[in-house]
Amino acid sequence: MLPDLWLILNVLALFSGFALIVAIIILRRVVPSEGSGHVLLLLVAFFLLAGLSLVGALRAAIGTGPGEFPQGVVTLAVLAFTLYAEIRYLTRFLHRPKVRRRRAVMSVVAAGAVALWALNLVSPELVERTWAFEVVSELILHSTISVFTVLVALTSVHRSRRAQEAPWQIFYRAFGAAAGIIALVHFANWLTITVLFPRLPIGRTELVFVVGYLIATGRLFVAVVRSFQEDAAVRSQLKPTEQFVDKYQLTRREAEIVEQIFDGKTNARIADKLCISVRTVDTHVVNIFRKCGVGSRYELFRLMSET
Repeated sequence: MLPDLWLILNVLALFSGFALIVAIIILRRVVPSEGSGHVLLLLVAFFLLAGLSLVGALRAAIGTGPGEFPQGVVTLAVLAFTLYAEIRYLTRFLHRPKVRRRRAVMSVVAAGAVALWALNLVSPELVERTWAFEVVSELILHSTISVFTVLVALTSVHRSRRAQEAPWQIFYRAFGAAAGIIALVHFANWLTITVLFPRLPIGRTELVFVVGYLIATGRLFVAVVRSFQEDAAVRSQLKPTEQFVDKYQLTRREAEIVEQIFDGKTNARIADKLCISVRTVDTHVVNIFRKCGVGSRYELFRLMSET
């Protein structure tokens, strides 16, 4: 019963993680922000960690799965990628004079932790001779990931105060809280299945991590929804003024279409509203972008807010 429950939770976690990645991709297109690509990379890393948990749940529910060595290689690869994504994220927002030195320090620490745990895979006889080596090497690797994730949380909170776009200010605050949750549950999960209850009959299904991951993604979903709402509220307050229309020499019809764009309507809905064809709206939008020197609706919004 318990392995089946854990399997269901893992599947839900994987779906929520994937949906969150898609939502961030959409948010990046609607509200471009400097450094948002590093956020996406880190979300992918956390998603892969949830995938590892799903593999463990499948093995517990079905009673079969990949061998220890292949699974160990995949696990190590995902953990190494997580460290890489965290280092990229952390160094992205550091002041320039400190970037190289701090990146080098974090890279050495991460590489050392990964290399130490890799000895468990390539030299199993070493683990047999020193029974504590496996636990110590895993402790170092997972502690490194947890510490880096805490730094990600602190950096995200700091970033929320510096982000110029209001939707991303909301998101970064939530991302800091989510990263803190993941740091806590990641280490607590390792402690539970390795030290406290190493002989659980249901296997290494990582219940602690998957529950924490679900809470973190839920927190981020709420933030993403609020980000879209904030962006819509900002846009609703923007209207094409006469000064804007005159400056960019917009026709009366183009001014009407710009106003509909600021109301959040798609080209199809604008066509229905103005009783014209979608192709005609497309042509007007292209002309508006050309006259204003922009390439997207978001750039048009930014131009309007600055005018």
